Amino acid sequence: MYSLTDAGGLLKDPGTKLSYDHGSGFVSPGTGFEGEPLAGSFDYVIAINYNRQPGTSPLTGPAPSAPRAAAASGSTSTTAAPPTAASASPRTT
Repeated sequence: MYSLTDAGGLLKDPGTKLSYDHGSGFVSPGTGFEGEPLAGSFDYVIAINYNRQPGTSPLTGPAPSAPRAAAASGSTSTTAAPPTAASASPRTT
């Protein structure tokens, strides 16, 4: 489990009890997986405290690093890094 201690977004604080970082940095240019525009995707985000310092803006880097699996039978494997807080929080309607 990971704690949720900080929020932010392109839009003003909706009244969350979490620390809220409002700013223009919550913009994602480009398109999504199916070509949809990403405008408005980060109107509101919640930072998941995985490899991040609680109490910092969801925009604060660096991005989480991939955890390394323990070596088994002489081989190693890695898992993909989870998405950053901002990219992990798509807009809901």
